[in-house]
Amino acid sequence: MTNIEKVMMKTKETSLKKLLRPNLAQLPVVVLKQFDSEQSINPVKLCLKNQPSNMEWTSFRREILGQLESLLDIPLHSVLTRSWEKCDKVIHTAQSQLDSGLDTVSVVPLRSHRIHSQQQPQITLSIDGCEKTVIVLTINLELSLSNVVIKLQHGKIKRIISGLCKGTGTVKCGNTLLVERDIMEFHLLENTNEKDEQIKVIS
Repeated sequence: MTNIEKVMMKTKETSLKKLLRPNLAQLPVVVLKQFDSEQSINPVKLCLKNQPSNMEWTSFRREILGQLESLLDIPLHSVLTRSWEKCDKVIHTAQSQLDSGLDTVSVVPLRSHRIHSQQQPQITLSIDGCEKTVIVLTINLELSLSNVVIKLQHGKIKRIISGLCKGTGTVKCGNTLLVERDIMEFHLLENTNEKDEQIKVIS
């Protein structure tokens, strides 16, 4: 993404992996050394050392990092909607829809706001003769949003109509910083062919 122009993203197709652009296969040596010393990694290294196979730790680590990178396939859409579902304006609109019993579509503009999101996906490693080891990623997002308009129907957020988003993101394994990114401003965008009827605009 670039500073020169805002980027259009289809929000439902955008994952945290696409947003943070990790490249765990190309980590600096100093980062790899810190990763190797993590409390959750040491048992894996020791267990692998006692295995009769000829697999080297560097090859096994590459596989672990590939699995960790896949954990970032979390939809941005779900991160945003989970936060907005706690907003008083959204809660009130959703409850009004449910109470009315009508199939009403509400278009709700949101004020400029910030979202802090932390995700902690994990993988479980199982090696013959050793206890299972859990490796946890901590993904932190600090997002600034403006001009956001969402659609509610049946008491639920159905679509992000528009909005601008920018911020920062980090990915850590224990104390090891694997990814740190500035997220340049981009448009939230969802294409849809659905027809909205009985639209009610919430000011």
